[in-house]
Amino acid sequence: MSDDANRTGDPFSERRWRLRCRDRELTAVAGQPLIAGVLNVTPDSFFDGSRFTSPERAVMHAGLMIDAGAQIVDIGGASSRPKGKAYGAGAEVVPPELELARILPVVKTLASDFPEAVLSIDTYHPDVARACLEAGAHIINDITGLRLHPEMAEIVAEFKAGLILMHSTGKPGDMPHVVDSQDIIDTVRHDLANAVDIAERAGVTEIITDPGFGFGKTTRANYRLLNELDGHRIKDYPIMVGVSRKSSIGVALGNEQFPVPVYERLFGSLGATAVAVMRGAAIVRTHDVGATAEMVRVMGVTLDVDNSSVTAP
Repeated sequence: MSDDANRTGDPFSERRWRLRCRDRELTAVAGQPLIAGVLNVTPDSFFDGSRFTSPERAVMHAGLMIDAGAQIVDIGGASSRPKGKAYGAGAEVVPPELELARILPVVKTLASDFPEAVLSIDTYHPDVARACLEAGAHIINDITGLRLHPEMAEIVAEFKAGLILMHSTGKPGDMPHVVDSQDIIDTVRHDLANAVDIAERAGVTEIITDPGFGFGKTTRANYRLLNELDGHRIKDYPIMVGVSRKSSIGVALGNEQFPVPVYERLFGSLGATAVAVMRGAAIVRTHDVGATAEMVRVMGVTLDVDNSSVTAP
């Protein structure tokens, strides 16, 4: 939840957010966001599919991300790669049983071997969420924003966990791009406000919103959402932004017909993430934790106009 949030329009005027997710407390300060490292335990992720499908390799990679500066490890067992021009047929829908079989061993091991880590579970299935929370997870990241399973909010409230509500359209794996309209900011704000209302009524207090960069939106709409971050902020809840390696980054580096390949999108991703930081993002979600952490560290020094010396935050 927001703590002493500044409402002057200046994202770097003492704005901070305190999140109490179960037994963990996280503090994000404008200009110094928390970093959520992406851990895909799937064979078909758009970027790192099949690299971390074994629990041992997944846990090892999580440890490396934590060492590199990730305060949150966001674990996913079902790819949300959308259908469309960029990724073809889209990700295959994974039944909850298979999703849970992929991620539960990883969650249990990380909760035991990395007790300092905050574990986020990228799922929209209530049964998966409950099992992972019972195993020690702290946050649920619902990419459908409670559209498919509003009862997810009751489970999160029961465990006093954090809840990330992301904006998207359609079903995961089958999200056609919507028409790029001038009211994309209002659309996202309206839909996220509905999701927040469901979560609050269920008793969830630690809420994070995510505009869903790349999910059911055109390239132009994605960059409008990024550039006007406060325009879709709900009740001053913290915002998470995930632009890492997305197709809109590839388009900006190339063009709509020939976007640059996913493995050549690091610097573009860092540039877009920097804009998100300057617009007041509280959490940035990334595949490239080390590079992002270095960038955020330098930005924290640069944006602190009252710093009398060049000292890392």
